[in-house]
Order: sequence, then C-alpha cells, then structure tokens
Amino acid sequence: MNKNVFTFTFLLGVCCLLATSLAAAPNATVHLTPAQTTPAAIGEQVVFNVDIASQQPIDAYQFTLTFDPTALRYVSSTNGDYLPDVFVAPAQVKTSQVTLAAVSLSGGNTGDGSLAALTFEVLSQQASPLTLSEVLLPVTTGGLAELQVINSTTGASLSEPRQAVPETAVLPNYPNPFNPETWIPYHLAAPAEVTLCIYSMQGELVRELALGYQEAGAYQHRSRAAYWDGTNALGEPVASGVYFYTFTAGDFSATGKMVIMK
Repeated sequence: MNKNVFTFTFLLGVCCLLATSLAAAPNATVHLTPAQTTPAAIGEQVVFNVDIASQQPIDAYQFTLTFDPTALRYVSSTNGDYLPDVFVAPAQVKTSQVTLAAVSLSGGNTGDGSLAALTFEVLSQQASPLTLSEVLLPVTTGGLAELQVINSTTGASLSEPRQAVPETAVLPNYPNPFNPETWIPYHLAAPAEVTLCIYSMQGELVRELALGYQEAGAYQHRSRAAYWDGTNALGEPVASGVYFYTFTAGDFSATGKMVIMK
C-alpha cells in the first residue's frame, strides 16, 4: 500500500474511533475565509483560511474543500495554530477537491483559531466558489463536536472582494458561550444602517453598537462581523448569564440569545 494512502487511512481510523457519540447541540463553528480581500491577477496566489471557534476540546480535524479547477489550482496547505503538536496527513488532492486531516499528539484545544491555510494559484478572473464539506471534529472526551459551518460556501470572487448574498440575515454568534468577547456574523442583501442592541434577561439595554452604514455583503469573519467585548455602555464587564441581542438593518430586525460564562 502507498505510504501516503496508509497514513491517511490510519488517521481516518483514529477519527472514526473517536466518533462514538454526538453532542446534543452545536458547540463549534467552522469558517472558510479569504485571507486576501484585494483582487488577484492571473498567476498570483491567494490564501484561504479554515477557522474554528469551539466550546469543546478538539483534538483532530478532517475536511474537504471543493473548488472550481478552471479558476483555481491548488498549490499547498499548512497547518494552522489551533492544534498543538500535530501529526498532519498528506493532502489528498483531486481535480476539484482537496482533503486535509490532522491529529494532535498532545491533547485538544478550545476557543478559536485557524485549522489550516490553503494556497491556490489564480487561473482566470472569475468568481470562484469554495465549499467546505465532510467536516469532522473529534473531541478529546470522545465523539464528534456538533458543528455549524457558517461559511460553507464562500463566493471568493477574485476580481470583486465583496460576496453577494441572497437575503439579509443575522447568524448565531461565536463562540457561544463566551468569555469575554464574541462575534455576531450577518448578511446584508442591500446597503443599510446597522445597529446591534444587547439586553439583559430583565429587558434592560446593556449596550448599543452603532455599526453605521454598511454595504451589501457577507460579514462573517472576525474582521467584519459585529463584535462585543462583554462590557456595558460604561465599559464595565457584565456579569455571567443569558443576554439577548437585537440586530437591525434597515427594515430588517432579528433577535438572538447568547451566554457569558465566566
């Protein structure tokens, strides 16, 4: 058997042995985000990060990234900063897909960070969607993290940095629970004034975040999503507990729940 195939098969076996049960609720989010937001010319290289935010200790990962081979050519990948002391399986590369997997040799990690970074060469100036699938995140205590891929398909336009979205929506904040900071991702189908108000369980206004006039697009990565540092209007840290946020963009309004756990 080919050494690379054996290594990859062994790693998948480790992941399967860990996957003996499923968590009851989503406790991890995975994001596919462009590290480069400026237009790229043909022949240049672009890098995409696979980021994670998890409440449970993750000690391995596996995912498949599908891309348009007429627009991009896979060049290489590097392990991110999320897992310490890792064994990385050789990348499994097909015409339009690349599968990556790795296992930590010294225990799991919680919080947020980068699982991996993938480099592609630009072959043509056109919008090139990249899609994450078959994402597996074994946890240290056994089983798989119940995850939400909130950026499963990225309209990674190589000539237009903004991603078109079909409708305005607010997505679940990440991480959640958190201490002390969290990000609230959202989509805007059209330009709008954006405001985020945070309330206590008693309905008292804790903090109002005026995000200003925003262009249409996807605001999902930490560099673009709404951010709350867990403080009130006076800059004082708030107590542990359940809080609600109301997201308003033009005529659109939606409410979500989040938990600070100190």
